[in-house]
Formats: sequence, C-alpha cells, structure tokens
Amino acid sequence: MIQRILAAVLACVPLCAVATEQLIGNWRVSVEVDRFGKTVAGFPPPTDVFVTTEQGGHTLAVRCIHNKLTIALVDAVPDRYSRGEEVRYFFRADSGDIVRGFANAIEGNTIEMVAKDGMVVDMTKAKEAAFRIIRGNVEFDRVFALKGAKKAFAALDGGCVLE
Repeated sequence: MIQRILAAVLACVPLCAVATEQLIGNWRVSVEVDRFGKTVAGFPPPTDVFVTTEQGGHTLAVRCIHNKLTIALVDAVPDRYSRGEEVRYFFRADSGDIVRGFANAIEGNTIEMVAKDGMVVDMTKAKEAAFRIIRGNVEFDRVFALKGAKKAFAALDGGCVLE
C-alpha cells in the first residue's frame, strides 16, 4: 500500500533524477538528485526531497520541490477530489495555533498546500498533526503521529527553508 501511495506522491519527480531512500522512525525520506544539476563541493545538490508517513491508509508528505516547501495529503479513498479542485483546510500541531488555508487537488486522491505560518517547524516539535479538510458542507479530519519528524525533516532543510 505505501509503495502505491508513495508512487502517486512522487509522480511529479523528473525522469532524469537518481533517488535515495531511507527510513527514519515512521518516516520515509526520499531524495531525488538531478543528474544534470550543479555540484557543490563535488556533490550534486538534492533537487526534490519527499518525507512521508502513513496512518490509517492516508499519507502525509512534506516536500521540497525545486526549493518550494509544500505539504500533500494522499487520501485512502481514490477519486475523492477532482483535479484542480480547491478545498479549505485547518492545520494544528498538538494544541498549537490553528493555521487556515486552501489546498488544491493535484490527483484524484491528493491535495497539496503551500507550507506556511510555521506549519513544518511546528510539526518538528509536536507529537501529532491534525488536518481538517472542508469540501462544501463535508468536513473530515486526518491525524498523523509525528514521532521522528524532526530528524526526518532535516533532509528538507538543504533545499528549502523550513517554515
């Protein structure tokens, strides 16, 4: 199941990239290195970093793609969304501040939001993250345990500023 979901999350990765993966706690860290990217001290820089965890058949992905930090939620229900559909969300890490915003469906089961207002930093300090998704009159929650997030998210810090 995780391989199928991870494949959906990674669908936008350039074809000319080399991937390395590792598990850190409940998190899968995947670093995509562009074969034609600039080198720094002899090492090619990561172009895309994906940090994912799964809970209850749903996946939370924190992604640094071309130096842009985003969060994606992959739903266990296929075709829940229409591609391009905009939904509202509320985010909260533990009992911290509630962040409100809009996300866009990038696949039938995946919505993506720009990380903002300290969302990712809050996740590194919290035990759980809760997302409330609002589509018209329908609301549903997704809650993810964040054990190991701080160490896993360190991979994102090379290409994106954690916000």
